[in-house]
Amino acid sequence: MPVLITAMGLLLSGCTQGSSEEKFSTLERPLQRVRVAAVETGPAHPAIVINGRLAPSIETQLSFRNEGTLRSVEVRPGEKVHAGQILATLDSADLSAGIRKAREVLEQSRRNRSRAEDLYARQLISRQALEDSRTSEAVAIADLTSTAHRAQSTLRAPSDGIVQQRLVEPGETVTSGEVVLVLSQHQNDRGDFVFRGGATEQEVLQVHLNDTASLSFDAFPKQTFSGRVREISTTRDALSGSYEIAITLLGLAPRMVPGMIGRAEIMPAPGAQATRSYVPLTAIIEGTQHQAHLFLLTEGIARRQSVSIAFLRGADAALSDPLPSGSRVITDGAEFLSDGQRVVIVR
Repeated sequence: MPVLITAMGLLLSGCTQGSSEEKFSTLERPLQRVRVAAVETGPAHPAIVINGRLAPSIETQLSFRNEGTLRSVEVRPGEKVHAGQILATLDSADLSAGIRKAREVLEQSRRNRSRAEDLYARQLISRQALEDSRTSEAVAIADLTSTAHRAQSTLRAPSDGIVQQRLVEPGETVTSGEVVLVLSQHQNDRGDFVFRGGATEQEVLQVHLNDTASLSFDAFPKQTFSGRVREISTTRDALSGSYEIAITLLGLAPRMVPGMIGRAEIMPAPGAQATRSYVPLTAIIEGTQHQAHLFLLTEGIARRQSVSIAFLRGADAALSDPLPSGSRVITDGAEFLSDGQRVVIVR
């Protein structure tokens, strides 16, 4: 009898355990709470980002025609000037020395030419020697004329305007053509500004006139402005190695002034026509530089999707292949999901 009871006990125990496991397997796992975001459409190519400053559309770079020591600079950035106003002066002693030397060379050339004519008349030198002396005199005359023309001791404003930049200080030596001051015209009172920034050699080849641009400035952190490319430099700046791009602003803030620092995102025309799917970076899981995974939300179920990343744009990733129209991706909570798991959306 004890043996029978024991056997019956084991049988009942086995039945009870099986029923419990079956009941547990029918229980639903807790729903994962997640947030979602809509898949957006954007340009197929990344924008070209350049840093720069706001500048008047018309700027004049002022320089002396000759080399010398800067004696004085009469104006500072922001000052209004009038046509003909003296802005800077060079040490006149440097200019006088250059003219005096040119005159001495001319006087010596004239003496040499006179002596050559006398010797030629007595048939002591050749015709070629005489012509050489005359040529030397002509060169000396031209040099004196050029030196006198370049002997510019004062720098004057070519028109009414505003001083934008002062690039040298008194006592410094300036070379011929070196920019001393940058002047803008009063035309900018009506808001005629451009954004000027430098692009690399690879970037400038992608930019075309009239390409659209989105601009932001440190002084206006919550605003963006629209613009169009109006100028593309064909020469590289010797100091920065970049190519200047000028962008016309299509709208201005009331208190914008030249010199404000900002950045521009230029969208090349070909890139603006084609599109890609964009998803938030927070939706990307287990990602490498180009290949990653995310979860699409389909009727309350998380479906794991392999994606290829073309490039990043701010807080978004542009995908190489498009996602279905109207798709939504899981952002917050995606790292805790498994494929096919049911989820509940929270706001």
